[in-house]
Amino acid sequence: MQGSYDLGLVLASYCVAVIAAFSAIYFGTRVRDLTQGSQTFLFTAGTLCLGTGIWSMHFVGMSAYEMPMDMEMSFDLTLTALSFVFALGASALGMWGITRQTLSVTQLAASALVMGLGIFTMHYCGMFAMQMNPPIQYDSAIVFASGLVAVAASGAALVICRNIGRVPARYSLVVRASAALVMGVAVCGMHYTGMAAISLPMDASMPADNLLRGNWMGTPTALAASVFLLLLVYIAYQDFREMERARKAEQEAADAARFTGEPG
Repeated sequence: MQGSYDLGLVLASYCVAVIAAFSAIYFGTRVRDLTQGSQTFLFTAGTLCLGTGIWSMHFVGMSAYEMPMDMEMSFDLTLTALSFVFALGASALGMWGITRQTLSVTQLAASALVMGLGIFTMHYCGMFAMQMNPPIQYDSAIVFASGLVAVAASGAALVICRNIGRVPARYSLVVRASAALVMGVAVCGMHYTGMAAISLPMDASMPADNLLRGNWMGTPTALAASVFLLLLVYIAYQDFREMERARKAEQEAADAARFTGEPG
C-alpha cells in the first residue's frame, strides 16, 4: 500500500529545515571569531538548532504522509527519543566540521560520511518507531539512494558553511540565508527519498501501546520547533546587529584617526 502527502505539512517540514539550517550556519560560522566561553555556547546552540530541526523536520514530514485505509500513525516513545539522540549526534559532528580552524579534504569527507550516516540512522530509527505489524517493507535500492543523498547533503552543507567566511561582511547575511534554503532542500530530499522506499503491507497495523499519536507529531511539533528555532534566530540577529555596530564604530574611529593625522 502507498499513501499520499499533505502539501501544507510538506511545506512546513521544509520551513523547519530552513530555519534550523540558518541558525546552525550562523552560530557555526561565528564560533571561530569568539572567546572560549562564547564558543561553547554557540557550538551548543548550533548543535541544538540543527539536531532539533532535522528531527522535527522528519516527524513533520511523517505527519504529512497520509496513511492508506485511514490508518492512524503512531510512534514508540523510547525509539522516537533515540532518534533524537542520533539527530543531535550527527549535528554535533557537523558543527565540529564547521567550526574547526582547518579541515583537510579527507577530514571533510569523513565528517560528511559519518554525519550523513547519523541522519540516515535517525530517519530509519524514526520509521522503526512506528513498530508496524507486519513491518514496513523497503526498496533496498531507494534506501541506498537515500543514504547517498544524506552523505552528499552533509558534504554540501560542510563545504557551504566553511566558505561563508570568505564572503564580504555586507553580503554575509544574504549568503547565509541562501545557504539555508539550499540545505533545507538537501535535508528534505533525504527524508522524502527515504519515504519513497517504503511499502505498507495490506494488513499492517499500529501497536496499541504506541504512546505518540500522529496528530501530535505534525503541526504541534512544527510550531514548537519553529518557536525554539526562531528564538535562536533572534539571538543570531541581535549578535549580527552588535557586530555591525562594532564594525561601524571601528570604521568611524579609523576615519577620525586618519582625519586628525592629516597635515593642516
